[in-house]
Amino acid sequence: MDFNITLDRFKLVSGLTDEEVSKWFQVIKDASDYVYSLVTKDNLTDNDKRRLDKASGIYAYYKYVLYSLSTENSFRVGDVSVTENKDRVKEAKDMWKKEMSEIGDIITTSTFLFKRM
Repeated sequence: MDFNITLDRFKLVSGLTDEEVSKWFQVIKDASDYVYSLVTKDNLTDNDKRRLDKASGIYAYYKYVLYSLSTENSFRVGDVSVTENKDRVKEAKDMWKKEMSEIGDIITTSTFLFKRM
């Protein structure tokens, strides 16, 4: 795991300054831990690790977009909440999906569904 690769990828896609990025270190670290928790392959190559680190940066960006929306331009009218930048969420989610497909050979992409019996 090379946190600098993850950090560089996050900075590239987010466009944040180093000072702004420093506020998001824990989210970036958590994103990296999450991506590595999906790994199903034993004995990762250096290339596999590099791919995971880059994907971690994209997942961190996706989480950043979701978290930052709560503090950005939004307003509420009755029961309806209108938030600008919905396109950013879709864009970030699409980026994450693309990254997942590119590392699909070394991670699990299945989801669990818990059902009451």
